[in-house]
Amino acid sequence: MTQEVTTDKSAQATDFVLGEDSVVIAEEQLTDSEPTDLEKHIQGLELTILHLEEQIEGLEETQEEQVAELKATHQKEVDALKALVADLQTQITEFGKTNRDIKSRLKKTGERNQVLEKEIREKDTEIKLVMTTAEKLRENIETRLKDLRERARMAIELLNEAPEETLTRKEDTVTPTGTKVLLCVPNNKIGQDEIKKLKEELPGITFQICVVSKTTAQLPQADLYVTHKTLDRHSVTNHLKKLKPKATFIHYENKHQIISAIIAKTR
Repeated sequence: MTQEVTTDKSAQATDFVLGEDSVVIAEEQLTDSEPTDLEKHIQGLELTILHLEEQIEGLEETQEEQVAELKATHQKEVDALKALVADLQTQITEFGKTNRDIKSRLKKTGERNQVLEKEIREKDTEIKLVMTTAEKLRENIETRLKDLRERARMAIELLNEAPEETLTRKEDTVTPTGTKVLLCVPNNKIGQDEIKKLKEELPGITFQICVVSKTTAQLPQADLYVTHKTLDRHSVTNHLKKLKPKATFIHYENKHQIISAIIAKTR
């Protein structure tokens, strides 16, 4: 039994020795042999990692360049927008000045229009006054022409009459003296020229001016009352006739009409 154990121990020792030799031999074989597939795979992975790191660095550089380009582009756009805003602000300011200028011009134009309208109204008043004066002058001219025609007709008739009839007609046309004529006028500025001419034509007649209206209370005594053509022929004349219901009233047109009325009154 003891031998068997010893034999076993010797065998184990021999196996151990052989085991160590086997390890050394295995190591030598590993050192001298080609890389294994695992090592190749690990090397490939390491190369891949290096390549990926290079790509990452390239991407980072590219990304930085792109970010810089984007920043530059955005900055240009921002600058352009700022310039546009400044230009618009300038235009708004100019438009404001233009609007104020236009408002000022419109105000001045309105004032000028008011002045022109006032001048037009004044001119219209002057034109109406001139037209009224022209109408009065036309009426006076027509009256004078009518009077001249009448006098010419009377002169022709006198020339055609016999001498005795002419003498009789001249005696009939002698104006009586001592007659008082009252010329009724609306104010003292009217009738002075008429009175002067009548006094020159009829020196034996007493002429007097009397200012009258619809409120006149009484009239001076006279042989003949002559209402001036500027008076209202209805309201004023009717009022005066009520004051002197038995008196003779005529509406003044021309001096020959007054002479005829005086002659008719004193016959």
